[in-house]
Amino acid sequence: ISVMRKGVLHPTLLLQRLTKRRARIMGLDIGDRYVGIAVSDDGNRVANGLPTIQRKVERVEIPRRPGERRPLRNRKIETVRADLERLVRKYRVAAIVAGLPDYVDRRPSEQSKRTCRFVEEMAEGKGILSMIPVYWQHELYSSAVARDQLRERGFRDFEAKKELIDQMAACRILQSFLNKYGDGIGI
Repeated sequence: ISVMRKGVLHPTLLLQRLTKRRARIMGLDIGDRYVGIAVSDDGNRVANGLPTIQRKVERVEIPRRPGERRPLRNRKIETVRADLERLVRKYRVAAIVAGLPDYVDRRPSEQSKRTCRFVEEMAEGKGILSMIPVYWQHELYSSAVARDQLRERGFRDFEAKKELIDQMAACRILQSFLNKYGDGIGI
């Protein structure tokens, strides 16, 4: 994932070229436990959610006490990278939009710093992710908005719906990018 290196196209031009090639854009909501994922349609007009990827999993070797959660362990970065690369190939993704959860005044938050480190780790190596440009989409409260939308639909157990919340947040991040830069192609 080449993080806004020299020569990366302006987002409007990117959308025009990808639409002509029928290539897609992937949106990521990068959290500490899950990576919410969305992908655009062939026309790069609408963001659609995909199943999330887990960054941390329960340690099944430790017995769970009733009412408690097991401790978490990180999945190997190579495994997470392989999961993302599989989706990039399957959906013909040619660019990635990652949500950057800065503070309102645009100062980097701790989560922003962790998000940047994750994107840099995904770009390491010789895989397809090292060749795909990454665009940052400033995002505020995308997960909170997704929780509010679920609450309006009658959901209450948000911990059980965390993966859905992250998927909805990824859709919101990608859709914001498509709406902001898609004017040149009739979005």
